[in-house]
Amino acid sequence: MKGIFTAAFLSHIEEHAGVRLIDCFDLIAGTSTGGIIALGLGLGYAPRDILEFYKKEGPKIFPAQNRMKRYFRSASWLFFRKYPSEYLRNSLDKYFGDRLLGESLRPLIIPSFNVERGDVYLYKTPHHANLKFDYRVPAKDVALHTASAPSYLPMSISDAGVQLIDGGIWANNPTMVALVEALGYFGQPKESIAVLSIGTSRGPRASGHRIVNGGLWTWRKKTIEFLMRGQSIMAQNAAFHILDNDRFLRVNPQVSQDYPLDRLMSDLEGLGYSEARDKINVIERMFLGHKAGHYEPVYTVK
Repeated sequence: MKGIFTAAFLSHIEEHAGVRLIDCFDLIAGTSTGGIIALGLGLGYAPRDILEFYKKEGPKIFPAQNRMKRYFRSASWLFFRKYPSEYLRNSLDKYFGDRLLGESLRPLIIPSFNVERGDVYLYKTPHHANLKFDYRVPAKDVALHTASAPSYLPMSISDAGVQLIDGGIWANNPTMVALVEALGYFGQPKESIAVLSIGTSRGPRASGHRIVNGGLWTWRKKTIEFLMRGQSIMAQNAAFHILDNDRFLRVNPQVSQDYPLDRLMSDLEGLGYSEARDKINVIERMFLGHKAGHYEPVYTVK
């Protein structure tokens, strides 16, 4: 649900700049909730439509309960996933229907993680001759596979039998995934690349003094938090090192509270508006004057 910030930010940038954002970017990457947003953009949805999806479908994906039900759900969460996947699957089905990844108007990269092999898994549009498989996969399945957050949702199994979970396990911030693709498959020199990286907001900095000498129980929540935050910072710093400040912009404001992943919070929409108001001029200067090149997929579904 923290994707509400990202969708609201993009919506206000697009509406106030008076351009269609996907016309200004040659490649879009997104992980987890960002993967849903990236797929929506690639398939032609306006950011405003994506924001409305979150606001309308969010309460269905993560249904609210009375206090007693929330207590029992939280108690069972210690041993079992918090929600079934059917709610998210149904919402994605309504949103994407039978449209395929290969129908995207722009090249996309959507990270997931292969549980059985213990290996990274990248869904890609057919923007290179080597990418022969993923374009036939339904967009709703790609979205489910990148957003199956461990402990919140069960593992997702593809039609081919691949066991997949949230791409945030290894690419919470997919900036370097996109940058490597631009340098590799697209063959672009680094001097021609500019990257806009948008997060979902950062909570208060985690304190370690209470857990530094702790055991498994003490570290149960902080381990994943630290790993994901560390990966995101690494990707951000590496991009700065490669591209310099003039060609890399990270938008991920720090906030005073940790927003829950499974609750609709109107504060995040307001935060997206405030951040867009603050960043629109630099984004116009760095990105919105660019006209994305023509994208012709190598393979198409006949």
